[in-house]
Amino acid sequence: MAALGNQVQRGEREPDVLIRVLGSTLALLSFAMVCAAGLAQGHSFGSVVKSALVALAAGGAVGVLLAYVVRVVTAEGFKRQFRQDESAAAAAPAQSVPGAATPGVNQEKVAPAPTQQATRQAEPVAPSRN
Repeated sequence: MAALGNQVQRGEREPDVLIRVLGSTLALLSFAMVCAAGLAQGHSFGSVVKSALVALAAGGAVGVLLAYVVRVVTAEGFKRQFRQDESAAAAAPAQSVPGAATPGVNQEKVAPAPTQQATRQAEPVAPSRN
């Protein structure tokens, strides 16, 4: 039972981990981009590090907010789809045998499809050139 408890806890923490990972990834990318741009332009080391640290904080905050919004939007979409599937399943008539006729529905009898051998016999034969 302990293994099941750990899985439930891990499942509950997973969205928070996703938010932190996406936030930190965006923060590090913004830090690296500001460092590279500042050094390429020839700015002093102190000013590059100062602006890169500001970009790190801003990128982390923006990344966390974006990840949270994505999580909320996708969760809402999954809930909506689940509700639609449930309502469609409830509205569909239950059939005990797949392909069984629904009572009260007029169904026409269709002739069975010809077999492969029957279609070969029905093909016209081309005249031979002798």
